[in-house]
Amino acid sequence: MTWLGYARERFSKQPLACGRVRTWARLLWENGCVEPRYLPRAGFVSAMTLLGAPFRKAEQLRFDSLIKSTAICEAPIFVIGHWRSGTTLLHNYLVQDPEFGFMSTLQGVMLDTCMIRHNQLRAVVLGLLPSHRPMDSVPLGLVLPSEEELPMALMSPYSYYHALFFPQAMRTYFDRYVLFGKEADVQAWRAQYFQLLQKASYLAEGRRLVLKNPPNTGRIATLLAMFPKARFIHIYRNPYRVFYSTRHLYANLLDITAFQQIDKATLDANIIHIYRALLQRYLHDTALIPPGQLTEVRYEALLREPVGELERVYAELGMDGFEHVADRFHSFAASQRTFQKNHFAVCPKSDRLVTREWAFALDLWGYNGREAA
Repeated sequence: MTWLGYARERFSKQPLACGRVRTWARLLWENGCVEPRYLPRAGFVSAMTLLGAPFRKAEQLRFDSLIKSTAICEAPIFVIGHWRSGTTLLHNYLVQDPEFGFMSTLQGVMLDTCMIRHNQLRAVVLGLLPSHRPMDSVPLGLVLPSEEELPMALMSPYSYYHALFFPQAMRTYFDRYVLFGKEADVQAWRAQYFQLLQKASYLAEGRRLVLKNPPNTGRIATLLAMFPKARFIHIYRNPYRVFYSTRHLYANLLDITAFQQIDKATLDANIIHIYRALLQRYLHDTALIPPGQLTEVRYEALLREPVGELERVYAELGMDGFEHVADRFHSFAASQRTFQKNHFAVCPKSDRLVTREWAFALDLWGYNGREAA
Protein backbone atom coordinates (compact mmCIF):
# COMPACT_ATOMS: atom_id res chain seq x y z
CA MET A 1 0.00 0.00 0.00
CA THR A 2 1.29 3.45 -0.92
CA TRP A 3 1.61 6.18 1.68
CA LEU A 4 -1.35 7.97 0.07
CA GLY A 5 -3.48 4.84 0.27
CA TYR A 6 -2.48 4.30 3.89
CA ALA A 7 -3.23 7.91 4.80
CA ARG A 8 -6.60 7.77 3.05
CA GLU A 9 -7.51 4.56 4.90
CA ARG A 10 -6.53 6.06 8.24
CA PHE A 11 -8.35 9.32 7.50
CA SER A 12 -11.58 7.52 6.60
CA LYS A 13 -11.60 5.84 10.01
CA GLN A 14 -11.33 9.04 12.01
CA PRO A 15 -14.50 10.09 13.89
CA LEU A 16 -14.47 13.60 12.49
CA ALA A 17 -16.77 16.19 13.95
CA CYS A 18 -19.66 16.76 11.57
CA GLY A 19 -19.92 19.87 9.47
CA ARG A 20 -20.04 20.77 5.82
CA VAL A 21 -16.40 21.83 5.47
CA ARG A 22 -15.04 18.69 7.11
CA THR A 23 -17.52 16.49 5.30
CA TRP A 24 -16.56 17.96 1.92
CA ALA A 25 -12.84 17.60 2.72
CA ARG A 26 -13.35 14.00 3.79
CA LEU A 27 -15.26 13.13 0.61
CA LEU A 28 -12.53 14.57 -1.58
CA TRP A 29 -9.87 12.71 0.37
CA GLU A 30 -11.68 9.38 0.43
CA ASN A 31 -12.43 9.42 -3.28
CA GLY A 32 -9.04 10.58 -4.47
CA CYS A 33 -9.89 13.24 -7.02
CA VAL A 34 -12.47 15.09 -9.06
CA GLU A 35 -12.47 14.37 -12.76
CA PRO A 36 -11.23 17.39 -14.77
CA ARG A 37 -14.55 18.07 -16.48
CA TYR A 38 -16.16 18.56 -13.05
CA LEU A 39 -13.58 20.90 -11.54
CA PRO A 40 -15.78 24.01 -11.99
CA ARG A 41 -18.62 22.21 -10.20
CA ALA A 42 -16.29 21.18 -7.38
CA GLY A 43 -14.97 24.72 -7.14
CA PHE A 44 -18.49 26.08 -6.79
CA VAL A 45 -19.33 23.56 -4.05
CA SER A 46 -16.10 24.40 -2.24
CA ALA A 47 -16.84 28.13 -2.39
CA MET A 48 -20.42 27.74 -1.18
CA THR A 49 -19.28 25.43 1.62
CA LEU A 50 -16.72 27.93 2.86
CA LEU A 51 -18.98 30.97 2.45
CA GLY A 52 -21.67 29.30 4.52
CA ALA A 53 -19.38 28.55 7.46
CA PRO A 54 -20.00 31.85 9.35
CA PHE A 55 -23.77 31.42 9.07
CA ARG A 56 -23.59 27.83 10.29
CA LYS A 57 -21.45 28.88 13.22
CA ALA A 58 -23.81 31.69 14.12
CA GLU A 59 -26.79 29.35 14.15
CA GLN A 60 -24.90 26.79 16.19
CA LEU A 61 -23.90 29.33 18.84
CA ARG A 62 -27.38 30.72 19.13
CA PHE A 63 -29.54 27.59 18.98
CA ASP A 64 -27.37 24.55 19.70
CA SER A 65 -28.21 24.23 23.40
CA LEU A 66 -31.91 24.74 22.67
CA ILE A 67 -31.95 22.07 19.98
CA LYS A 68 -30.04 19.56 22.10
CA SER A 69 -32.65 19.90 24.85
CA THR A 70 -35.52 19.19 22.44
CA ALA A 71 -37.41 15.93 22.94
CA ILE A 72 -38.45 13.79 19.97
CA CYS A 73 -41.83 12.08 19.92
CA GLU A 74 -41.18 8.52 21.02
CA ALA A 75 -43.16 7.02 18.12
CA PRO A 76 -42.13 8.73 14.87
CA ILE A 77 -43.57 7.36 11.64
CA PHE A 78 -41.05 6.13 9.07
CA VAL A 79 -42.15 5.90 5.44
CA ILE A 80 -39.78 3.42 3.82
CA GLY A 81 -39.39 1.64 0.51
CA HIS A 82 -36.94 1.46 -2.36
CA TRP A 83 -36.49 4.62 -4.42
CA ARG A 84 -39.18 5.14 -7.05
CA SER A 85 -41.66 2.95 -5.19
CA GLY A 86 -44.03 5.77 -4.23
CA THR A 87 -42.49 6.97 -0.96
CA THR A 88 -42.84 10.64 -1.93
CA LEU A 89 -46.51 10.28 -2.88
CA LEU A 90 -47.33 8.47 0.35
CA HIS A 91 -45.38 11.05 2.38
CA ASN A 92 -47.21 13.90 0.68
CA TYR A 93 -50.52 12.31 1.60
CA LEU A 94 -49.60 11.78 5.25
CA VAL A 95 -48.41 15.35 5.83
CA GLN A 96 -51.89 16.59 4.94
CA ASP A 97 -52.65 15.62 8.54
CA PRO A 98 -51.84 18.73 10.61
CA GLU A 99 -51.08 16.56 13.65
CA PHE A 100 -47.84 15.47 11.99
CA GLY A 101 -44.57 17.33 11.69
CA PHE A 102 -42.12 16.83 8.86
CA MET A 103 -38.87 18.09 7.42
CA SER A 104 -39.43 20.69 4.70
CA THR A 105 -37.37 21.26 1.57
CA LEU A 106 -35.96 24.44 3.13
CA GLN A 107 -34.79 22.43 6.12
CA GLY A 108 -33.52 19.67 3.87
CA VAL A 109 -31.09 21.89 2.00
CA MET A 110 -30.30 24.39 4.77
CA LEU A 111 -30.98 22.62 8.06
CA ASP A 112 -27.83 24.01 9.64
CA THR A 113 -28.65 27.64 8.72
CA CYS A 114 -32.45 27.75 8.42
CA MET A 115 -33.11 29.47 11.76
CA ILE A 116 -30.93 32.57 11.64
CA ARG A 117 -32.15 35.79 10.13
CA HIS A 118 -30.27 37.94 7.62
CA ASN A 119 -28.77 34.87 5.94
CA GLN A 120 -27.66 36.32 2.61
CA LEU A 121 -26.59 32.88 1.45
CA ARG A 122 -30.15 31.60 1.61
CA ALA A 123 -31.29 33.53 -1.45
CA VAL A 124 -28.39 32.14 -3.47
CA VAL A 125 -29.00 28.54 -2.42
CA LEU A 126 -32.75 28.66 -2.82
CA GLY A 127 -32.40 30.38 -6.17
CA LEU A 128 -30.61 27.29 -7.42
CA LEU A 129 -33.50 24.97 -6.58
CA PRO A 130 -35.62 23.94 -9.57
CA SER A 131 -39.39 24.28 -9.43
CA HIS A 132 -39.79 20.54 -10.05
CA ARG A 133 -37.71 17.45 -9.34
CA PRO A 134 -35.55 16.64 -12.36
CA MET A 135 -36.40 12.92 -12.43
CA ASP A 136 -40.20 13.02 -12.32
CA SER A 137 -41.54 16.61 -12.45
CA VAL A 138 -42.95 16.39 -8.92
CA PRO A 139 -43.21 20.00 -7.64
CA LEU A 140 -40.58 21.30 -5.26
CA GLY A 141 -41.39 23.98 -2.73
CA LEU A 142 -39.78 25.36 0.39
CA VAL A 143 -42.61 24.21 2.65
CA LEU A 144 -43.19 20.86 0.94
CA PRO A 145 -41.84 17.74 2.66
CA SER A 146 -38.34 16.47 2.01
CA GLU A 147 -36.31 13.47 3.12
CA GLU A 148 -33.76 13.62 5.90
CA GLU A 149 -31.01 11.76 4.02
CA LEU A 150 -30.26 14.99 2.16
CA PRO A 151 -29.18 17.05 5.19
CA MET A 152 -27.41 13.97 6.54
CA ALA A 153 -25.30 14.01 3.37
CA LEU A 154 -24.72 17.76 3.47
CA MET A 155 -23.79 17.90 7.14
CA SER A 156 -22.01 14.63 7.84
CA PRO A 157 -19.96 11.83 6.28
CA TYR A 158 -22.56 9.23 7.28
CA SER A 159 -24.87 9.08 4.27
CA TYR A 160 -25.47 6.87 1.25
CA TYR A 161 -26.25 9.97 -0.78
CA HIS A 162 -22.56 10.74 -1.11
CA ALA A 163 -22.85 8.22 -3.95
CA LEU A 164 -24.57 11.00 -5.90
CA PHE A 165 -21.28 12.90 -5.79
CA PHE A 166 -18.97 9.92 -6.23
CA PRO A 167 -20.99 7.18 -7.97
CA GLN A 168 -17.99 4.91 -8.46
CA ALA A 169 -18.16 4.35 -4.68
CA MET A 170 -21.92 3.71 -4.72
CA ARG A 171 -21.74 0.20 -3.28
CA THR A 172 -19.22 1.25 -0.66
CA TYR A 173 -21.46 4.02 0.64
CA PHE A 174 -24.49 1.73 0.54
CA ASP A 175 -22.78 -1.07 2.45
CA ARG A 176 -21.27 1.29 5.00
CA TYR A 177 -24.15 3.68 5.75
CA VAL A 178 -27.27 1.66 4.93
CA LEU A 179 -26.34 -1.93 5.78
CA PHE A 180 -23.91 -0.80 8.51
CA GLY A 181 -21.08 -3.28 8.36
CA LYS A 182 -19.22 -1.68 11.28
CA GLU A 183 -20.48 -0.82 14.75
CA ALA A 184 -18.52 2.44 14.74
CA ASP A 185 -20.49 3.56 11.69
CA VAL A 186 -23.78 2.67 13.39
CA GLN A 187 -22.93 4.76 16.44
CA ALA A 188 -21.72 7.73 14.40
CA TRP A 189 -24.82 7.64 12.20
CA ARG A 190 -27.16 7.35 15.20
CA ALA A 191 -25.65 10.37 16.92
CA GLN A 192 -25.89 12.56 13.83
CA TYR A 193 -29.39 11.38 12.92
CA PHE A 194 -30.71 11.98 16.43
CA GLN A 195 -29.42 15.57 16.37
CA LEU A 196 -31.04 16.08 12.99
CA LEU A 197 -34.41 14.82 14.28
CA GLN A 198 -34.12 16.99 17.37
CA LYS A 199 -33.92 20.05 15.14
CA ALA A 200 -36.75 18.82 12.95
CA SER A 201 -38.85 18.24 16.09
CA TYR A 202 -38.12 21.74 17.37
CA LEU A 203 -39.09 23.30 14.06
CA ALA A 204 -42.25 21.13 14.00
CA GLU A 205 -43.15 22.46 17.46
CA GLY A 206 -42.98 19.00 19.00
CA ARG A 207 -45.47 17.33 16.70
CA ARG A 208 -45.09 13.66 15.85
CA LEU A 209 -42.67 13.38 12.94
CA VAL A 210 -43.57 11.55 9.76
CA LEU A 211 -40.29 10.92 7.95
CA LYS A 212 -39.68 9.63 4.43
CA ASN A 213 -36.28 8.20 3.66
CA PRO A 214 -35.64 5.24 1.30
CA PRO A 215 -32.24 4.32 2.84
CA ASN A 216 -34.02 3.75 6.15
CA THR A 217 -35.56 0.64 4.57
CA GLY A 218 -32.30 -1.09 5.45
CA ARG A 219 -31.91 0.48 8.89
CA ILE A 220 -34.90 -0.94 10.76
CA ALA A 221 -32.84 -2.56 13.52
CA THR A 222 -31.01 0.71 14.18
CA LEU A 223 -34.19 2.79 14.11
CA LEU A 224 -35.94 0.42 16.53
CA ALA A 225 -32.99 0.65 18.90
CA MET A 226 -33.47 4.43 18.87
CA PHE A 227 -37.28 4.47 18.86
CA PRO A 228 -38.79 1.17 20.09
CA LYS A 229 -42.35 2.50 19.57
CA ALA A 230 -41.75 3.75 16.01
CA ARG A 231 -44.26 2.99 13.26
CA PHE A 232 -43.17 1.84 9.81
CA ILE A 233 -45.06 2.15 6.53
CA HIS A 234 -43.39 0.23 3.72
CA ILE A 235 -44.51 0.94 0.18
CA TYR A 236 -43.63 -1.32 -2.75
CA ARG A 237 -44.20 -1.18 -6.50
CA ASN A 238 -43.92 -3.32 -9.62
CA PRO A 239 -40.18 -4.14 -9.74
CA TYR A 240 -39.99 -3.67 -13.51
CA ARG A 241 -41.26 -0.11 -13.10
CA VAL A 242 -38.89 0.46 -10.20
CA PHE A 243 -35.88 -0.61 -12.25
CA TYR A 244 -36.56 1.70 -15.19
CA SER A 245 -37.52 4.59 -12.94
CA THR A 246 -34.42 4.17 -10.75
CA ARG A 247 -32.19 4.12 -13.81
CA HIS A 248 -33.90 7.33 -14.96
CA LEU A 249 -33.44 8.88 -11.50
CA TYR A 250 -29.70 8.30 -11.48
CA ALA A 251 -29.29 9.47 -15.06
CA ASN A 252 -30.90 12.79 -14.16
CA LEU A 253 -29.39 13.34 -10.73
CA LEU A 254 -25.82 12.31 -11.55
CA ASP A 255 -25.83 14.72 -14.46
CA ILE A 256 -26.38 17.49 -11.89
CA THR A 257 -24.43 16.28 -8.86
CA ALA A 258 -21.58 13.92 -9.81
CA PHE A 259 -17.85 14.66 -9.78
CA GLN A 260 -16.95 11.47 -11.66
CA GLN A 261 -18.39 9.28 -14.39
CA ILE A 262 -19.88 5.82 -14.03
CA ASP A 263 -20.62 3.61 -17.02
CA LYS A 264 -24.18 2.41 -17.67
CA ALA A 265 -23.41 -1.27 -17.21
CA THR A 266 -21.91 -0.66 -13.77
CA LEU A 267 -24.80 1.58 -12.79
CA ASP A 268 -27.33 -1.08 -13.82
CA ALA A 269 -25.42 -3.69 -11.84
CA ASN A 270 -25.47 -1.39 -8.81
CA ILE A 271 -29.22 -0.84 -9.13
CA ILE A 272 -29.80 -4.58 -9.25
CA HIS A 273 -27.50 -5.25 -6.29
CA ILE A 274 -28.81 -2.44 -4.07
CA TYR A 275 -32.49 -3.26 -4.62
CA ARG A 276 -31.91 -6.90 -3.77
CA ALA A 277 -29.74 -6.15 -0.72
CA LEU A 278 -32.05 -3.41 0.57
CA LEU A 279 -35.25 -5.44 0.28
CA GLN A 280 -33.69 -8.61 1.64
CA ARG A 281 -32.43 -6.69 4.67
CA TYR A 282 -35.91 -5.22 5.10
CA LEU A 283 -37.57 -8.63 4.88
CA HIS A 284 -35.11 -10.03 7.40
CA ASP A 285 -35.58 -7.19 9.89
CA THR A 286 -39.38 -7.08 9.80
CA ALA A 287 -39.27 -9.88 12.37
CA LEU A 288 -37.86 -7.31 14.82
CA ILE A 289 -40.87 -4.99 14.53
CA PRO A 290 -43.49 -5.52 17.24
CA PRO A 291 -47.06 -6.30 16.14
CA GLY A 292 -49.07 -3.26 15.19
CA GLN A 293 -46.04 -1.16 14.24
CA LEU A 294 -45.66 -2.10 10.56
CA THR A 295 -47.98 -1.94 7.59
CA GLU A 296 -47.36 -2.25 3.87
CA VAL A 297 -48.86 -0.32 0.98
CA ARG A 298 -49.00 -1.44 -2.63
CA TYR A 299 -48.25 1.59 -4.81
CA GLU A 300 -50.83 0.61 -7.41
CA ALA A 301 -53.50 0.34 -4.69
CA LEU A 302 -52.55 3.80 -3.38
CA LEU A 303 -53.15 5.20 -6.86
CA ARG A 304 -56.52 3.49 -7.22
CA GLU A 305 -57.98 4.06 -3.74
CA PRO A 306 -55.76 6.52 -1.88
CA VAL A 307 -58.17 7.47 0.89
CA GLY A 308 -59.18 3.87 1.51
CA GLU A 309 -55.53 2.83 1.75
CA LEU A 310 -54.80 5.64 4.18
CA GLU A 311 -57.76 4.65 6.34
CA ARG A 312 -56.35 1.13 6.50
CA VAL A 313 -52.88 2.44 7.38
CA TYR A 314 -54.27 4.54 10.24
CA ALA A 315 -56.24 1.57 11.58
CA GLU A 316 -53.42 -0.96 11.34
CA LEU A 317 -50.91 1.33 13.04
CA GLY A 318 -53.32 2.48 15.74
CA MET A 319 -53.18 6.12 14.62
CA ASP A 320 -56.13 8.28 15.68
CA GLY A 321 -57.89 11.09 13.88
CA PHE A 322 -58.45 9.73 10.38
CA GLU A 323 -62.05 10.92 10.33
CA HIS A 324 -60.89 14.47 10.98
CA VAL A 325 -58.49 14.57 8.03
CA ALA A 326 -60.32 12.42 5.46
CA ASP A 327 -61.50 15.54 3.61
CA ARG A 328 -57.90 16.75 3.34
CA PHE A 329 -56.90 13.41 1.83
CA HIS A 330 -59.76 13.59 -0.67
CA SER A 331 -58.70 17.11 -1.68
CA PHE A 332 -55.09 16.09 -2.15
CA ALA A 333 -56.16 13.03 -4.16
CA ALA A 334 -58.15 15.31 -6.45
CA SER A 335 -55.07 17.48 -7.00
CA GLN A 336 -53.09 14.44 -8.17
CA ARG A 337 -55.45 13.31 -10.92
CA THR A 338 -53.75 15.33 -13.65
CA PHE A 339 -50.20 14.31 -12.70
CA GLN A 340 -48.43 12.48 -15.51
CA LYS A 341 -46.03 9.70 -14.56
CA ASN A 342 -42.89 8.95 -16.55
CA HIS A 343 -43.13 6.31 -19.26
CA PHE A 344 -40.14 4.25 -20.36
CA ALA A 345 -39.46 2.22 -23.47
CA VAL A 346 -39.44 -1.52 -22.92
CA CYS A 347 -36.02 -3.19 -23.08
CA PRO A 348 -36.27 -7.00 -23.28
CA LYS A 349 -32.72 -7.39 -21.96
CA SER A 350 -33.50 -5.26 -18.89
CA ASP A 351 -36.78 -7.10 -18.35
CA ARG A 352 -34.95 -10.42 -18.35
CA LEU A 353 -32.44 -9.01 -15.85
CA VAL A 354 -35.21 -7.96 -13.46
CA THR A 355 -37.03 -11.27 -13.90
CA ARG A 356 -33.89 -13.20 -13.00
CA GLU A 357 -32.41 -11.03 -10.26
CA TRP A 358 -35.53 -9.73 -8.51
CA ALA A 359 -37.64 -12.89 -8.72
CA PHE A 360 -37.99 -12.93 -4.92
CA ALA A 361 -39.85 -9.59 -4.98
CA LEU A 362 -41.99 -10.53 -7.99
CA ASP A 363 -43.09 -13.69 -6.21
CA LEU A 364 -43.51 -12.12 -2.77
CA TRP A 365 -45.79 -9.31 -3.90
CA GLY A 366 -47.51 -11.16 -6.74
CA TYR A 367 -46.37 -9.20 -9.77
CA ASN A 368 -46.84 -11.32 -12.87
CA GLY A 369 -45.35 -8.95 -15.39
CA ARG A 370 -45.14 -5.35 -16.47
CA GLU A 371 -48.79 -4.60 -15.80
CA ALA A 372 -49.77 -0.95 -15.89
CA ALA A 373 -49.19 0.99 -12.70
